[in-house]
Amino acid sequence: MPRPAPAHSHRPSGRRGSTRGGRRRAPQRRRPRYGWIATALTCGVLIASGLFLTHHTSAHTANVSGTAPMPYSTAKASPSAQAPRVTLAIPATLTTPGHTDLDWPTSGQAAIAIEGLGQIGDSGPSSTPQPIASVTKTMTAYLILKDHPLAVGQQGPSITVTAAEAAQLPEEEALQQSLVPVATGEQFTERQALQALMLASADNMAQILADWDSGTETAFVAKMNATATALGMTHTTFTQPSGYLGTSISTAPDLVTLGEAAMNDPFFTQLVDQTSATIPSGTVTNYNTLLGTDGVNGIKTGSTYWAGGCLLFSAATTVNGHPATLVGAILGQPGSITTMLPNVFAATRQLINSTDSTLTRTTLLTATQTIATRTSNGAPQPLHLTHDLTLTNWPGLTFHLHLTGTPTNPTLTIQTPDGHTDTTIPLTP
Repeated sequence: MPRPAPAHSHRPSGRRGSTRGGRRRAPQRRRPRYGWIATALTCGVLIASGLFLTHHTSAHTANVSGTAPMPYSTAKASPSAQAPRVTLAIPATLTTPGHTDLDWPTSGQAAIAIEGLGQIGDSGPSSTPQPIASVTKTMTAYLILKDHPLAVGQQGPSITVTAAEAAQLPEEEALQQSLVPVATGEQFTERQALQALMLASADNMAQILADWDSGTETAFVAKMNATATALGMTHTTFTQPSGYLGTSISTAPDLVTLGEAAMNDPFFTQLVDQTSATIPSGTVTNYNTLLGTDGVNGIKTGSTYWAGGCLLFSAATTVNGHPATLVGAILGQPGSITTMLPNVFAATRQLINSTDSTLTRTTLLTATQTIATRTSNGAPQPLHLTHDLTLTNWPGLTFHLHLTGTPTNPTLTIQTPDGHTDTTIPLTP
């Protein structure tokens, strides 16, 4: 009986249909010549596809969770901690009860403010520009000190009067302008020139300072108007540094803005509070005879037939023992050339006195009140002021409350409607 052939005993013979052990062997199929290349390409595609799928899945998961993926995991991620959030627990505005009733002038226009707190009110056509006469020189002095700052007590550089400037004096005298005598080659320190400008209200010194600062009056006037725009004086136009011609116009609220800005300069503050000064041509006296009365310590008078009596003023006062500074402007007061300044002084005293009696100090918020709530992970935490909020104010004043600082170190900022920030107080649990 023939023995069965062992498994895998076939051997290639090189001849088709050969037999071994008496049996015919099935013909062997020839492999394609380049089959190994196709097989390699197929494997490569499959491997690359697998890598792409793995990378794409991993990247998507990392964008969501920030961690590497866990294939087939059914575990749920724990919720992340919530960032702390602070919200006001009281209304965002506070209005003091009552309304103001100041003693406004019966003609012209006026406005008054507490420096650093905001405007209390205004009267008359206070959005209609009108001539401001020599009050214009306030902007001239403010701009000179911005370009050439002086510390209190300093004299500053010397300013030499040119022949052309001195030659204009006879014509200026014929026009009855307010002047100080000058001569060719005469020298004034910057301090003396500003004293002649603001105390004696010298129109010719306004021109000399403008030429010294900017080369020409035109260039200086352009600076004046650019500065007015930067301060927010939207109803103001300057045409010359002195205001003599009456074409420089403004409003009482705009001039209050200028007065507040100017009085932030210590040299300017000391300058406009002087009753007299000595300059090369002699002693000059301040036209503002209201100085020292009712706390008045500045700023600038103005009077012409077309402007009437005008005064931009500053006055120191106290409210329940706390110092405060009033800044106001009164324009267009009637009278002759000799009575219009006394008339504006009288109107100013009435306005200051009525304002003094209106101002008060009020505790608006206490340290025991819950001012805001800080929430973190769902747990609310009440926040309080570190001390009572007591402010100088007037009836009808509205304060706006803003949360400032950070959630971990929050603060409460209090502002008036015109954007003045009165105070910022920390909040604590």
